Amino acid sequence: MHHHKALFKLGIATWLSKSMQESQFYNKIEELLEVCWKWVENHEVSADYLYSLLDDGTEFGGAFIYMQEDDSKYESRWNCIFEAGASIATLAYEFEGEKYIPALLEEIDSAQQEEFFSEQLENILGSKIQLLDDFKNYLLVDNEKNKEKILEKLSDMLD
Repeated sequence: MHHHKALFKLGIATWLSKSMQESQFYNKIEELLEVCWKWVENHEVSADYLYSLLDDGTEFGGAFIYMQEDDSKYESRWNCIFEAGASIATLAYEFEGEKYIPALLEEIDSAQQEEFFSEQLENILGSKIQLLDDFKNYLLVDNEKNKEKILEKLSDMLD
């Protein structure tokens, strides 16, 4: 998983989450995204903890369960948020030098997943999706990337 790809997904997911405040799981979405940003900024969160927010191993918790139980109007947004969380968790496992990566994460960096992420964004953004090429370029060039700057850039482009 490339760092800028994961950052791209996390930025988009965080921007999308603003439109999900009516979701019964909004606080869980916020928690997942905050923990992901914390990992991006200082690597202080373990890969296992990040993963537990995606799938806690039960049928009652974790983003994987919440996204299936939430209102269907949020489906594409949830898919993007889950994908972003999974991308950051994958980076965290790589950073920790783990040989074992949970099966759910193994598909994340595949071409099909990239295509799926793009399709979900197109469902949400329509023709505005073309603006995201500028955002990708911004992530590649600007070295001073932090959550606030990234969200400001996305808001300038998409709001």
